[in-house]
Amino acid sequence: MGQRGQHNLVLANMGTPVSTALALWTLSFWQPAELPRLTLRLAIVPFLIVWGLLTFVLEGPSSFSSVADPVASLVGLGAAAFTLVARSRSTEGPLHLRDWFWVIGGMVLFFGTATMLQPLSALLIGDAPQLVVRAYEVKSVLDVVAFLAIARGVTCPAAT
Repeated sequence: MGQRGQHNLVLANMGTPVSTALALWTLSFWQPAELPRLTLRLAIVPFLIVWGLLTFVLEGPSSFSSVADPVASLVGLGAAAFTLVARSRSTEGPLHLRDWFWVIGGMVLFFGTATMLQPLSALLIGDAPQLVVRAYEVKSVLDVVAFLAIARGVTCPAAT
């Protein structure tokens, strides 16, 4: 699509609410208490509504998002960081041996870098498209690190 001059961001922009909602649902299972677990699950519907309004009313789904996708990434980052701190406070022993530590740490890195990518791309695409390409390359490297951390967590023995 890009070679034909067509916008190809629609698929990526539509994947954002789905992946963020799934991340909230997943993180809810790692909450050490019932109230944060319920809060993360109940936050999914308002998040989807706000994201939809920001995308379809304010921006449009076929261009770089300067508001909706960063909001989605901030929601994911906030939920992951909260979960990491909450689990860390209630866990004894070394954290680097815990599966959730690596998975949630990878999510923090993924959502943290995703927060800046879309606004930066929207800002620079007209004047400096090469910087946008460089930003995506750096983000890709950081995504690999984040996914390696998640893979490390998946290979840790689960607590019984």
